[in-house]
Amino acid sequence: MCTNGLRIFTMLLFALIAFTSNYFMPSIPILVWYFVTVSIFAFILFGIDKFNATKERMRVPEMSFHFLAFIGGGLGVMLGIVLFRHKTHHKMFIGIQFAILVLYVVASYLIIQNLPEIAHGIEALRGQ
Repeated sequence: MCTNGLRIFTMLLFALIAFTSNYFMPSIPILVWYFVTVSIFAFILFGIDKFNATKERMRVPEMSFHFLAFIGGGLGVMLGIVLFRHKTHHKMFIGIQFAILVLYVVASYLIIQNLPEIAHGIEALRGQ
């Protein structure tokens, strides 16, 4: 994942998988499907990178993991770090991943706290 076009295609693919999954199981919100899909992909990619590191093969760039974490796969990347014990000595990498995860936790908290106001704002926009 080194070109912007491929990154955009990857995001659209995750969105398509989320919408498709929501079609078959509408009780689970699309955003949950999206985050689960991206996290699973990031976790699998982390395992592939660990395997390639042990075999001295071509590696996945760290920027790809930062990108995946930023678009919602931070949990998968953090689980990959812990379970595969991979990139544990890369302090800058772990710091960036942790910061992205904290950003998502804080944003989720703020959204949940202000959900009634957000819903009211959406209703006001629909009424116009």
